This record gives sequence, C-alpha cells and structure tokens, in this order.
Amino acid sequence: MATGRSNVLGRRLELTGARADGSEFPIEIVVWATRDNHEWAFHAFIHDITERRRAEEALRQAYAAEQATVARLKELDAAKDAFIATISHELRTPLTTVSGYLDLLGEGEVEPAQHSRMLQAMTRNTARLQNLVEDLLVRAIGALVSNAVKYSPIDTSITVHAAAAGDQVTIAVTDHGVGIAAEELERVFERFYRTAYAYDNAIQGVGLGLWLVKTIAEVHGGTVTAISTPGQGSTFTLRLSVGGR
Repeated sequence: MATGRSNVLGRRLELTGARADGSEFPIEIVVWATRDNHEWAFHAFIHDITERRRAEEALRQAYAAEQATVARLKELDAAKDAFIATISHELRTPLTTVSGYLDLLGEGEVEPAQHSRMLQAMTRNTARLQNLVEDLLVRAIGALVSNAVKYSPIDTSITVHAAAAGDQVTIAVTDHGVGIAAEELERVFERFYRTAYAYDNAIQGVGLGLWLVKTIAEVHGGTVTAISTPGQGSTFTLRLSVGGR
C-alpha cells in the first residue's frame, strides 16, 4: 500500500468460491480500499457467476455446433457439385457417341458393313440416356413427396397427380400440412434455404432437396413451381417437356 499500486484492487477477478457443504462454484470478486484517519479499510464485492458461466458454455457449444454445420454444408455442397458434374458427364458421353455416329452416317462415309455396329452402339447409348433420365425424374418426384411428408401431420393425405397434355407432362404433389408463408415461398428452391418452421421444429434436412428438384427440372428443359397457404398445405408442380426427353 505504500506505493499506492496493487495488482488486485479495483480489478474484476474470477475465482472459485466454496459453499458450506464444500462444493465449489465460480465467483467474480472486486476489492477496493478506503483510507480514513490514516487507517486503511478493505472492501470486497463477491458475485456468484454460475449462470454466466453456463451461458458462456452454451454459447461456446452453439458456436461449435454452428461451425460443424457450416463444415457439413460445405461437404454437402461439394457433393452436390460433384453429383451435377457426374450427371453432366453421364449425359454428355452417350450423346457424343450418338451424335458422332449420326454425323458419319449422314455424310455417307461409312461402309455398309459398319452400319449395324453403329446402330447397335446408338441403341445402347440411347437406352443408357433413357435410364439416366428416368432415374433423375424418380429422384425429383421422391424429393417432392419426402418434403410433403416432413411438413404434414401423420394422419393427413398426400396426393400425387400426373397428367399429359400435348408434349408436356405435369406431376403435382399436394399435402395438407403446415404450409409456407408468402415471403418464404419464393425462396424455397434456393440452395440451403430452410423455412422458419423447419428451424423452429428441428425438421431434418439441410435445404438441398427442392434445389435439386429445380436443377433436375431445368436440366431437362422443365420447371417446378409451388403454391401454398399457411395452415392448409402446399402443392409443388413439376412440368417436363416430352419432346425434351
């Protein structure tokens, strides 16, 4: 005290306190001194910071969980990009083969003996394309049905309706679930977008299903749209051109 300096006085210190039963708990203590008639008096304010420590720990855990989610989303994003790249390659390879053989046949530079082999190769690649397209469409419809199930009460119905008109096929999936607010409806096809209801009720998913449906539809020259009424349900409609297939 002779120097007037102290490493303790006036500072907030976090220490460990002890209860009467011997258990420990975190405290914050502030010590200060006063002087009266050349006599020093020391005072201390002690505050139990158990709740603050719990809140800090909760924040640390939430941050760690958020970082893990971000890392997982990056992994999923890379996986989806790889998926799209693979699909593009799988589509391009048979198309290149068929296109190349058609050019040769059209130019009349192919020996008659090679016609049969080329036609067989084109038939195989056409079948490969058809199987790939059908698999993608099944995935798209499956994603729409899965989305309807997630947001519908257990005892409500989900309807899948298909119709053809001219060169267009329309597939509509209707549920009678929670519905989607107007301000959120226009964003449901964005990558990683999730509605407030999904967050509040911990609905499983990362917001890629509807984006994937939109991607598949556009790859095939089609569209996907949504209409919804909060509290009554939603209808997602996939439209594809038969000629585009």
